[in-house]
Amino acid sequence: MPIAIPVSKLLALANPLATNPWGARPKPSRKGIEQAIAQRRFQTIPITGPLPARYHVERIAFLIEYGWSDPISIDVGVPGFNCPTWVVEDGNHRLAAAAYRQDQYIAGEVSGSLARALEWLGIPVREPIPPYSIEQLAEMGYTAWRLLPNGDLAAVSRMTFNNGRLFAGLNLYGYEDCWCFDSYEKAWQALWNWDTATTTEPTGWKRHPNSGRRREKGDPSTEYVAR
Repeated sequence: MPIAIPVSKLLALANPLATNPWGARPKPSRKGIEQAIAQRRFQTIPITGPLPARYHVERIAFLIEYGWSDPISIDVGVPGFNCPTWVVEDGNHRLAAAAYRQDQYIAGEVSGSLARALEWLGIPVREPIPPYSIEQLAEMGYTAWRLLPNGDLAAVSRMTFNNGRLFAGLNLYGYEDCWCFDSYEKAWQALWNWDTATTTEPTGWKRHPNSGRRREKGDPSTEYVAR
């Protein structure tokens, strides 16, 4: 199951914008990424290997603009057995995009020692808590879920026309609140970036059914209440 990994702690172990894990020449740079975004040059298909830097730059630019909806893969190894020099097994472009956007968290699946995951990443690898099991959440149509910092269980589901919805406070009777997004990817990103210690709501939503509030393209400055 994916968990929310603090981006700052992961970058201290593996920073793709500083270390160039792809072996590209020249090394992908923030300036190059900025130019790719400004010129709308995007690599929409996942890539691997030591391709020219522009392919990696345009892939990162695409992820910054449009997001993603799959977790990265992390292997922290096992003490006394192996100690990986680069912990990101899959997802360097996604991590680079998260670093560029200054995301607080990124969704990742962690393998290896649980004690080392706690030591290196500062996170306990936990399963969702009652009232629902993983199987029940999937049967109810949720495609991703996470324990928020305040202990609440939150989840997202894919709606019609690729819209997304984020539910918070799941309990035996349903949920306490929800927010609608204009794409599933935005809802997925909001789930993993929501820090309940600093804000009472996720970001990027377009409609809050409980209050009637709406935001154009998720921009808080455009908020109004539908009458």
